[in-house]
Amino acid sequence: MGQKSDYILRNKVTFGLHPTNPQLDIQPTGHCKYWVHEVRLMDHTDQNAQPHEQESQLISYSTVLAACVHGADGKCKGMLTPERLQVLHQKIQLQSQEHRPSPQCQPTTTELCF
Repeated sequence: MGQKSDYILRNKVTFGLHPTNPQLDIQPTGHCKYWVHEVRLMDHTDQNAQPHEQESQLISYSTVLAACVHGADGKCKGMLTPERLQVLHQKIQLQSQEHRPSPQCQPTTTELCF
């Protein structure tokens, strides 16, 4: 009886080769997107501390506002500050004024085209 239940359980388990980060990743859209939101980051710890000192240190977190750049697969490819995102957006606008973008790639408020 135990072998049958093991077989049933084994058929229900799946392993993802590309793990999802629920804090950063989004549903795949087929397009590159960015999303500005609060992200919880672990604060830096002292790498020079002795092992017994590291165990006694409490882990602390900070919440920062960040723009996550997502690939077509919905995975967060990287983060940048909203200020850097604004600079990038201004550069894209300047380039689009100088060079007319191709029809299949029109920058919008949530989509970056390169």
